[in-house]
Amino acid sequence: MRELLLFCEDSFHENFVVPIIRRIAEDQALSPAIKVASSVGGLPKLVGEFKDLLREVARMKSSPPECIVVVADANCLGHNERKNLFVDMIRNHHPGFEQIGYAAQLGGQEWAEDVAGAMDLTRAEIAEASFGLFTKAIRGRFAAWKTSAH
Repeated sequence: MRELLLFCEDSFHENFVVPIIRRIAEDQALSPAIKVASSVGGLPKLVGEFKDLLREVARMKSSPPECIVVVADANCLGHNERKNLFVDMIRNHHPGFEQIGYAAQLGGQEWAEDVAGAMDLTRAEIAEASFGLFTKAIRGRFAAWKTSAH
């Protein structure tokens, strides 16, 4: 089974992004295992805990996850600065991984799963460019999984 590791800045991201990833996977007839880890306390704490997580992944006896998705708020650093920060950390620990980038700027945590299940992804991708980059990258990763032997 394919494995995706989702690392989020807070529980809202988990509640919203997991259903989006599942929808995209279902559209491509995939059902990857999604492991979720989250941080609470803002970007500095997120960075430290993500570095710790990468060290743990590097020490794993089994294969590392095939995809790591990092979701962080846009309120501290801009999209490119955050993306570069995490790309550098991922490359330092796992040179084969690539960062796809996504800036979440949404509210309404209590409805996150319902919204994710009901929303028109195509319309959202057009309206919010960073969301479009995220869904395109996830679709691309899943398409590659479907064409490669596991």
